[in-house]
Amino acid sequence: MEVCSLKFAINSLSISPDSSSIICGGREILKVLSLSNFSETRNLRKGKSNLNYSTQDIAWHPKEAEWLISAAKNSCIVLWNLTKSGVGTLETIYKGHTTLVNRVKWHPNQPDAFISASHDGSLRVWDRREQDSVKIYKCNSEGSRDVSFSDLKDYMIGAGFDSGAVHIYDLRKEQAVMKINAHKRSALTIDWHPIWPDRIASGGNDKSIKIWDVTTGGDIYKMQAPEPVARVKWVPGNLTMIASAQQMHDNSLYIWDIEDPYLPARIYKGHIQPIKDFVFPAGMPDNVITCSEDCFLIKQSLSNYYCPKNDMPKSFLSVSPLNTVSYFTKSNHKNLLDFITLGDPREEINQHAQKYVLKGNIEDTCAINSTVSESNSGVWDAIGMLNKISSEPGYSWLHSLIEESLYETVEFYAEKGDLQTSACISSVLNLKGPMREYSELLRQLEMMIMAAKLPISHTNVEMYFKCKCGKPIEDGICSKCNNQAECSVCGGVVKGLYSWCQGCGHGGHLQHLTTWFKNKDYCPTGCGHLCNVRD
Repeated sequence: MEVCSLKFAINSLSISPDSSSIICGGREILKVLSLSNFSETRNLRKGKSNLNYSTQDIAWHPKEAEWLISAAKNSCIVLWNLTKSGVGTLETIYKGHTTLVNRVKWHPNQPDAFISASHDGSLRVWDRREQDSVKIYKCNSEGSRDVSFSDLKDYMIGAGFDSGAVHIYDLRKEQAVMKINAHKRSALTIDWHPIWPDRIASGGNDKSIKIWDVTTGGDIYKMQAPEPVARVKWVPGNLTMIASAQQMHDNSLYIWDIEDPYLPARIYKGHIQPIKDFVFPAGMPDNVITCSEDCFLIKQSLSNYYCPKNDMPKSFLSVSPLNTVSYFTKSNHKNLLDFITLGDPREEINQHAQKYVLKGNIEDTCAINSTVSESNSGVWDAIGMLNKISSEPGYSWLHSLIEESLYETVEFYAEKGDLQTSACISSVLNLKGPMREYSELLRQLEMMIMAAKLPISHTNVEMYFKCKCGKPIEDGICSKCNNQAECSVCGGVVKGLYSWCQGCGHGGHLQHLTTWFKNKDYCPTGCGHLCNVRD
């Protein structure tokens, strides 16, 4: 491992086309170093306090070693000419974005083209010979976090957005050709596969890394990272390996094998703060270089890693939302899987489901919900207080911090196994949460009415119901006796609107069932199911 201290925080790296040099960018640093020994060969920022020299991202031209582009902290993009010296190195300043530019990338095959992604909700394609952008993709109010041209298809562009979406663009068209709902929260990073042209990787604030097929919009592989994923890059020379850096607390670089996605294949340590960027030098195929806000630049061999699979535990525990503990232990002689029930929470879930308020004024709703669950009353009180603070004049700067903490609260209860609390908090605050999973839990407990009242939309619903002989009806015809769907009350064929019980699967004419259940609770077929459609 080779460590170089540069005295300033580093947030972006880029390698020269001949792999002889590396440039390091940050708020207070813009230096070119020799890749062989990390000695300084050029300081582009020396004595400069202009924000054009403070970089958010930087990219060396893939074929012409004298050109660089950087995303400055003042929403501008700067073109650098390394054949010049002094202030002359700053060749051109491109203006167009209105807020911070998060990413700049050169086109791999068109030498004058590059692209930028900004928090202002736009992607801009530029020609370095022209002052204005040549193409703009506007993405509503969604800030764009990352963007990249495909190495294999010159006209394809991928981008990740704060909404969690990954968009695929065709340079020959004006709108996105594919919109993928990739992550529950911000899609922070994307990277095209170097060999397979239809695959793109994305990493998000939801702690996941996903590999997508851009022809179908479907995910092929998924890895669950320990923290929100800030950067992903495919490992050169290995078709199934992808590297990731985390955004918040984890200071390690992870390399995953997408065909064995459950644990990282390799972990590289060395930094004392989270890694901001990393590169794989083409001239040093067995090395990776990482940078961080800890001011260190670290080069280490890819063969010098920690493998977490070597220390996998032999025993595992998991708790279901219904308080069932599963215990698995593995030994040389046999594997043992056992289940232990800690108590039946159905009654408590039912009571809370009936009393929780899921929509309305947030402060009033939190006050009501704090009286429902004694164990979670403090959480609801805190949520109401945080919402009140963030909405008061003078505290708008706290809004993003409070929103992040509320997202983490939703995730905490979901990971804890308390789907009810997690889903209810997300509903009250209008955040993404496990509402569908909570709906499914209520349906498993046959709490159909409470599940139906949840504020979720159902798309692509498939309906299954039963014939009086007990076999399922598909496409309106019984698979056993070939009868058409019949009303459980009158026995006639249902040709119009069909209503059915989601518990036993029997149903019929809506009007006949409504009349039946005015004074009865059990299924009219005599199957014995308590349909309980009355509220």
